[in-house]
Amino acid sequence: MSFSENPNSQSEQKHEEFKTLPEETLGTVEQRSILNDNSRINEVEAETEQNDLIVLDPDHLNLDNKHNEYAEYHGKYENAQNKLTTLREKYQTSVKTMLQETKKMHSMRDEVDALCLRLYYLNKAKEDVSGDLLVLQRAVEKVHTDLSKFEDEKLRQDLSVDRMQTKVDQLKDDITLYEAQIVAQEIEMNTSQNLLYEAEAQIVAINVDKAHLLTQWKTSLLGLQRRNEAYADLLAAYNKLKEELLVLENEQNAYKLSINKEQETHERLTGLQNKNESDLNTLRKQLLHSETKLEADKQAYTTYSRILLETERNLFNAKTRPLALKKEVHLTNQYCGSPNVIEFYHEENNTAQANVNNIRKQLEKKVLEKQDLEKKISEELRDRLTAQKAANYANKININVQDQSRELLTQIVQMENQIAKDELGVAHKKARNKQQQEKVSELEREIDNTNLLITKLEGEIHHANISVEHKQGNIDILNKKLERLIRDCGVSIRP
Repeated sequence: MSFSENPNSQSEQKHEEFKTLPEETLGTVEQRSILNDNSRINEVEAETEQNDLIVLDPDHLNLDNKHNEYAEYHGKYENAQNKLTTLREKYQTSVKTMLQETKKMHSMRDEVDALCLRLYYLNKAKEDVSGDLLVLQRAVEKVHTDLSKFEDEKLRQDLSVDRMQTKVDQLKDDITLYEAQIVAQEIEMNTSQNLLYEAEAQIVAINVDKAHLLTQWKTSLLGLQRRNEAYADLLAAYNKLKEELLVLENEQNAYKLSINKEQETHERLTGLQNKNESDLNTLRKQLLHSETKLEADKQAYTTYSRILLETERNLFNAKTRPLALKKEVHLTNQYCGSPNVIEFYHEENNTAQANVNNIRKQLEKKVLEKQDLEKKISEELRDRLTAQKAANYANKININVQDQSRELLTQIVQMENQIAKDELGVAHKKARNKQQQEKVSELEREIDNTNLLITKLEGEIHHANISVEHKQGNIDILNKKLERLIRDCGVSIRP
């Protein structure tokens, strides 16, 4: 029957679920098992009743009673089912609360670790602070003793300083006087030394001049004697020169007249010379201009001659009209003197010149086309080179990408292996956490006690810091007083 099969399947599922439940819910599991056993008994009895009804038709009256009992049992079964659903809901709520408690437990464990570290550092700080306090107390005691000594020594040193100060002032005044005297003496010494050097130089120069004057005096005496002799000779010569001067003056007047005439002629000649020089400059400029034109004409002639030679070669190679040219040559040899032949020759020459001009234009076009083709070829070569470089660069990038992808795959495999190892480690850690949950409750109690101790220690440390700061301020004030005393005394005071 379907009614009997459903409870069996449900009981098996419940039995599998009961295996996974924690020890706290064993009481609820036993109650469920009892209810399932009762339901099975009821089902078995219902089946036996049905079988008895089939076999025992005469007992139809007992069957009604059995149905009534069955209805009672069925009501009890439904009540048990309702209780079971309520128990399941309670189980789910208990599981949720258990998860929440585990999360709280993890957070509390982290807080416990942090508090342990804090307590460890606070203990260290307490030890350091206690040592520093002892050191500071000793330093303060030393400072107090030193201050008493300094005050006594200060009184003594004030008297000595006053005496020394008066002496120092007198010595400073004396030093300033001596320094001024020394500076003045040094200046006088320098000036006197300079004067001595100048005097010595002047004495040497005077001695040299004296020797020169003596020699010149001797020579001048000899010269006076000679001059007197020469003076007589000069008087005689002077008279002769006067006579010659009269003659020369007359000749000079004649020369002046001739010089004036020559100056007039010279001026005329200079004007002609200037005109000739200007004409020469203009001619030189014209010659330079003509020479430049001539060089340009020579270059143009050479270019035109080369072009003509090229056209003639092209005409000769083309062989457009070889027979006509032979006839013209033959006719010119036979009828050199006839005017018709000359006109025919001129016409042919003109046609040839026109052909040459056409060929020249075609050559220029071909040269331009050649230049354009060379430019296009150079541009294509550049484009090909750039394309090859880009392809090589792309190949290098692809190779690098492939190498990087291989490295990434190897890294991914290594990461997966590491993840598997980490998962195993997590499983082991979960097992350890379950063991440590029991220890957490004990640690929480210890933490509460340590928190009380820490609050007390913090209060004591705060008071100690305040006292240390107060003492440090006093020490700074005393140090400033000592520095002022040292500055006032001007002597380094040591304890």
